[in-house]
Amino acid sequence: MNAARSPRFWLQAAVTLLVCAFLVVPVAMSILAGVTENFFVGVGSGLTLRWIGEVWALYANTLAYSIGIALSCLAITLAIGVPAAYALARVQNRYTRIFEELLVLPVAVPGLATALALILLYGGWRDFRASAAFILVGHVLFTLPFMVRSVLAVMVAVRLDTLEEAAASLGASFRQRFFDVVLPNAVPGILAGSLMVVTLSLGEFNLTWMLHTPLTKTLPVGLANAYASMRLEIGSAYTLIFFIIIIPLLVAMQWAARRAQTRRT
Repeated sequence: MNAARSPRFWLQAAVTLLVCAFLVVPVAMSILAGVTENFFVGVGSGLTLRWIGEVWALYANTLAYSIGIALSCLAITLAIGVPAAYALARVQNRYTRIFEELLVLPVAVPGLATALALILLYGGWRDFRASAAFILVGHVLFTLPFMVRSVLAVMVAVRLDTLEEAAASLGASFRQRFFDVVLPNAVPGILAGSLMVVTLSLGEFNLTWMLHTPLTKTLPVGLANAYASMRLEIGSAYTLIFFIIIIPLLVAMQWAARRAQTRRT
């Protein structure tokens, strides 16, 4: 009890509250602006949902693009990242460590630089350049390291080589070992990687801003355009829609990750 009332405790509590206020208050103000008739007058001007309706009328296509790209990015990173993590977990040597370091380069390099490289490489393919697939390539490059690292960490932690050797000694084929031993034990890493891939893809702006066209705007690009060219209330309503989409998704995926962890234990 004395420790709880010590000056150190109150100092830590104050710092925590200040950090929470610094993060939460701006978000709350932005959400409030999105449902206020005139934010510069204040809440006294009345609450309304018409700004959300205008956002939906103007930018509904950006929501569809963002969700479609995020889910496609997740499917591709799962198809590439899980086997890549398995190969890296099975073979630990100097070359695989070099490959791991190269894998994270798209994260270390600024998104604008990665986007410029993609434009220089593929910009001559007009149909590809004007399609959502062009943005998808950039998102896969950016998010793939997070999937590989998440899955790889779990595979190394569960001593995958020992489990596979035990399964092989019982006569299990490679296919049986991979689908019945490797994947079930890697589920927490797969779910954690999936959470990161989807959220990063939905919120990615720098790379997407360089790669998009007027017909392939994603949610963050539309949000930036709304704040730059529309009323503050419309941009804030767009932010509110972003949270309505992303928060349930985060909660659902974290719930799935906790359930998978509980089943393993």
